Amino acid sequence: MSKQKSMTTKTKFRHRSNLPESVVRDISLRVYEMLVLFAVIVCVSAFFLPHENASIWDTLKFTPEEILNKRTGLMFFGVFAVIILVQRIIIFSRRQQIRYMEARKKNQDTNEFLTTMSHGIRTPINGIMGLNTIIGRKNKEAAIEEYVNQIQRAGDSLISNLDEILDFSKIEQNSIEIEEAEYNVATMIGDCYQLMKERANQKHLQFDVVCDPDIPRRLYGDSMRIRQIILNILSNAVKYTTQGSVRLEVFSDYLGADQAHLIVKVTDTGIGISEEALPHVFDAYSRIDVYRIRNVEGTGLGMAITKQLVERMGGLIMVTSKVDEGTMFRVRIPQRIVDDTPVGDLDLTQSSTSFQKNQWFFAPGIRVLAVDDVEMNLKVLAGMIEPSGIWVDVAHSGEECLAMAKEERYDVILMDDRMPQMDGVTCFQRLHNRSNGKNAKTPVMMVTANAVRGAEEEYRKIGFAAYLPKPIREEELIAALRELLKGKYLEN
Repeated sequence: MSKQKSMTTKTKFRHRSNLPESVVRDISLRVYEMLVLFAVIVCVSAFFLPHENASIWDTLKFTPEEILNKRTGLMFFGVFAVIILVQRIIIFSRRQQIRYMEARKKNQDTNEFLTTMSHGIRTPINGIMGLNTIIGRKNKEAAIEEYVNQIQRAGDSLISNLDEILDFSKIEQNSIEIEEAEYNVATMIGDCYQLMKERANQKHLQFDVVCDPDIPRRLYGDSMRIRQIILNILSNAVKYTTQGSVRLEVFSDYLGADQAHLIVKVTDTGIGISEEALPHVFDAYSRIDVYRIRNVEGTGLGMAITKQLVERMGGLIMVTSKVDEGTMFRVRIPQRIVDDTPVGDLDLTQSSTSFQKNQWFFAPGIRVLAVDDVEMNLKVLAGMIEPSGIWVDVAHSGEECLAMAKEERYDVILMDDRMPQMDGVTCFQRLHNRSNGKNAKTPVMMVTANAVRGAEEEYRKIGFAAYLPKPIREEELIAALRELLKGKYLEN
C-alpha cells in the first residue's frame, strides 16, 4: 500500500512540475553527485578537524599522527579518490545511457512518423494512380490518353520525391541498411535501362548504354542500392539535359581473386554545373545554380543520398562539369565476385521489371477476396483485375474478411495491413490458424502502403505469399497473380 502511495506521489509530483522526464533524470543525477561529494567532505573533515579535546579517531584508539606515520593516510585518500572516480564514471555512463535511450526513442518516433506519413500519402496516391490506370485502359480518345500519361508522370514524380525524403531521413538517423546478396549484373543494368529509356524518349534524347563484356556475370553486393545510385544519376542527367544525349557506361576493375570495383560512368550534354557550384553538388537541402534550374522539379536530395549510399558501401563518387557542355559522374563500388564468367554482349531486354501491358491472362472460375478499409482502394483492385475474368469479392475490415472466408473458398486473398480494429497481420494469422477453415492454406498477398525498405522480408517471414506496395502498378499486380495462381489461367 505504501509503495503504491509513493508511486502515486511521484506521479503527482511529475505531473505538477511539468518537467520532461529527461530533466528529472538529470536533476536526480546531480543531486546524487552532490550527496556523494558531501559525504566525502564530511569524512575528510572528521579526519582533520578536532572535536573538543580530541578527534573522533581517538575512540578507535588511533590518532592522525599515528595513521599518517603508518602511511594509512595516503591509503585513505586513495580510497576516496577511487570512490570519487568510480562515482564520476557511473554518473557519466548513466548520462550517456540516458542520451542514447533518448536518441533511440527519438529515432523510433521519427521512424513511426515517417511510416505514418508515407502510409497517409501513398493511400490517396494509390487511388489517384490506380483509377488513372483503369481510365487509361478503357479510354479510346487520344486527347484523354495524353492527360492520363501526364497524371501518371506526376504521380511517379511525387512517389519518387517521397522515397527520397524517407531515404535521406534514414541516412541522417544512421539507420539505413546495406543488404548484400548475389545478383546478376546484366539484369541490374537492364532494369536501369528499362526504367529510364521512356523518360529519355519523352525529351527526345539519345540514350546509350555501354557495358564492358568482361564484367563478371554475378557479383555480391546490394544491387537495389546500386540500382538506386545509377537511377539517381541518370535521372539527374535526363532532367538537366534539354538536347543531345545521355550515356551510361559500366565496367569493372579487378582487385584480386574474388574482388572487383564496379565502375559506373554517366555522361550528359546538359546545362552543366558552374565552377563555383561544383563543390556543393552533394549538399543536402540546397539546389545549385537555382536561377538556371528554377523550372526543374525535385527535392534536391537525390545526389546527397547517392553520395551517402556510395560511401556506405565503401565506394567513391566524383563529378566533373562545364557550363553548357555537360556533366560526368563516375562511381566506384567494391564488390565480391561470385561468378567471374564474362557477362558478354549486353541484352537490354534482360530486366527483372520488364512487362508488356497486353500480357493479360484469362482466369474464369477464379475467386479473389480483396480486403481494405478504404473503398477507393477496393475499386482500384477490382478494376485492375477485371480484364482477367476473375471474380472479386471485397471486405472492408479484418472481421468481415474472416466472416467471408468462413463461408467461401478463395484462390487468392489480397490483404491491406493498417486497418482499424484488426490489422492485416492479425487477420492473416487468425485466418491460417483455422485448421479446418476453407482458406487456411489460401495464399495471401500483402497489399500495403508500408513501403519502407525491409518490409517485404518481414511480411514474407510472417507467411505472406507475396508483397505489393502501394501505389499499385497494374503490371506488378497481374504478374504477382500469375505467380500465385500457378497456371490456373489461359493466356490471352
